[in-house]
Amino acid sequence: ETPKEGQPPVWWLRGLLVLTCTTVSFSHGTNDGQKSIGLIMLTIIGLLPAAYALNPRATGQMTELSQNAAAAIPLIQRYGDDVKDQALKSATLLQNAGPQLASEAHELKTHDDSANSPQTVAVRAQLRGAVYDVLSELKHVGEQNGASKDEKAQATDLLKKMGPPVQYAPWWVRILSAVCLGLGTMIGYHRVVRTLVPVSVRARDERGRAVGDGTLQNKVSAMFAELPVSIADAAERLHAVSRQMEGLKESKQAVAGEALTSMSGFAPPMLLALGMRVSSRLAQRNVNTVTTNVPGPQIPLYACGRQMLKAFPYVPLAGQVRIGVAIFSYNGEVNFGVTGDYDTTPDLDVLCRGIEDGVQQLLKRAGERSGLRG
Repeated sequence: ETPKEGQPPVWWLRGLLVLTCTTVSFSHGTNDGQKSIGLIMLTIIGLLPAAYALNPRATGQMTELSQNAAAAIPLIQRYGDDVKDQALKSATLLQNAGPQLASEAHELKTHDDSANSPQTVAVRAQLRGAVYDVLSELKHVGEQNGASKDEKAQATDLLKKMGPPVQYAPWWVRILSAVCLGLGTMIGYHRVVRTLVPVSVRARDERGRAVGDGTLQNKVSAMFAELPVSIADAAERLHAVSRQMEGLKESKQAVAGEALTSMSGFAPPMLLALGMRVSSRLAQRNVNTVTTNVPGPQIPLYACGRQMLKAFPYVPLAGQVRIGVAIFSYNGEVNFGVTGDYDTTPDLDVLCRGIEDGVQQLLKRAGERSGLRG
């Protein structure tokens, strides 16, 4: 039975929703936590390799790396993949590094200050890399269908024994990761992209049409809109933008964006240029992108007897702005032109696909509403 409007669901359904959402949130948060811890560890190992390349709390397992690597060699030889040669070299290095491993374990355990020498840093980095080479192949062995049950069990056991010297994170790294995730959840759920929207500020008559003032000066200002990219639902996102634009109109920050459609005496390329002239004077920290909407002719155009089939706008980048989005209509179609600086936005195709997906979502929602009304 469909619940009545404004009435909460029954208690058991609410409990089920809370349980399932909590489970999903916990698993998702655990995954994000592992990523953040890994990134933090990579950073501190790169900055302080002598202190963090090897786990000072796993000195016992460190002294056993030599014999464990010797036990891993037959498994890697039999079931290794295309990089097993490198893993075999690393396993052989660990097998022959018994005295060196014992020395490193002693220095870590006693906090020997001489361990910060460049030679020690190079040795620990090499040992860490060798262990990871062997661990990677042992994991591959455990996933092979051709390996016997005992061999898979042996590979799993070696993974557990050889992992602790390199796979670890100090307690303060875990605390830092938790704080970062908490702050991200607290302030990152309402992420927005700030875009500049060039608009005309010419006076309009009682019919809303732009009128001249006896001069040839172009009067163009800008509105700053915040695009709510954290809203997943397409219709809700559209309503949020619409409400914001209405508020901007009432705030007199600039005239309404549709004033562009009522301007006369300016060709569409001129409007594009005017939009970029405004945006080029702003720093990137104040605006993420510029979005300019230019109405084009709604009849087919011809040149030398050939019809222009499509028209795609191009906005050159200027100043500190690194992304520009132009929207141009022609002959019943609307086309987007996205321009980006490759050095700062090499993944511009992600934005393009997002625009296409957003339009498809809106078309789908519009079709659903039309079907309901019919």
